[in-house]
Amino acid sequence: MARRKTLTDAGVKALSPRTTPYPDPELPGHYIRVRPTGIKTFVAVARAQSGKQIWHTIGPSTLYTIEQAREKAREAIKAIRDGRDRAGPETFEAVAENWFTRHVEKEKLISTSKVRSCLDRQLIPAWRGRDFTSIRRTDVAKLLDSVEDASGLLLPTLC
Repeated sequence: MARRKTLTDAGVKALSPRTTPYPDPELPGHYIRVRPTGIKTFVAVARAQSGKQIWHTIGPSTLYTIEQAREKAREAIKAIRDGRDRAGPETFEAVAENWFTRHVEKEKLISTSKVRSCLDRQLIPAWRGRDFTSIRRTDVAKLLDSVEDASGLLLPTLC
């Protein structure tokens, strides 16, 4: 069985565009994407602890040599596998506080105190520790039903 060819900077430069990335034979999880425009980008791919496959862009071949890209890919793959690649999902509470600050307080809405009260009494206690992206339409419907059952008011009337 013939050994796969080592990829060099000249070899990266000679790669032609295609839909699937070119694998680096020396480092599993390291690839070179070549766009139809001819732009070549180094990427790393690994599975996170959750089992999800994560692609990490290292940078264009004009900024990195193949050796520099391999070193960055090693670091990225380790970070992904250790769970250090991202800050993690945002909680509902963090997103709600960000929205309140950036929209309600910034715009100086007349209903600021009512919105704050609604967040503090209904929404944040119900979804405080949940990932924001995990909240689905059914969760919203259940919360609206429980608020209506408890107080007879719907959220659009600002709790």
